Amino acid sequence: VARIGDFITYRLALNLSGGLTRNLQVQDILPVGMVFVDTVSINGDTTANYTSPATGPGSNFAYAPISSANVPAAGQTGALTWTIGDVVNDPFGDPTTDALVIIYRARILPDAGIPHVASTTLTNTVNMDYETAAGPAVTRTDNALITIVQPDLTVAKSAVASGGDTVLAADEIVTYTVDVINNGDSPAYD
Repeated sequence: VARIGDFITYRLALNLSGGLTRNLQVQDILPVGMVFVDTVSINGDTTANYTSPATGPGSNFAYAPISSANVPAAGQTGALTWTIGDVVNDPFGDPTTDALVIIYRARILPDAGIPHVASTTLTNTVNMDYETAAGPAVTRTDNALITIVQPDLTVAKSAVASGGDTVLAADEIVTYTVDVINNGDSPAYD
């Protein structure tokens, strides 16, 4: 569950078979109302040019350094693309480290097309493409859902004359009441 303005961390785990995966590309489709913030890490490396780790999770992989030109830029919306290129997964390496992992952050924006209702679900879709000796492989797809909660305010105004009737006399005091009610699933501020 998240609110407008929150940062969301996505983890893309690419499970690759042992051997060579050619021209690996990952495209993640951010839902309307979200913006890309940054790539936190690729296989544990936190800075471009991202390289494969020498030991630990993801150390089975070998690939050319991934430059900042091959990852999404801060502020991007919609389709985000990581172009990884050729990846070799050592088939004799540690079988518990067969996932190449991309971690990135996105932010939920205010007034950016998300319906203003108490709760709504956004779908984030990822596609993984690569080539085989016979040509392009079938696109691998997955998605993640996130529930956005928002305040949902209603306002009601009423007036009562001090005399208790609906006819106002000169100099009669009127008491106005304004009720603001949050019917949403998230707190409202100011």
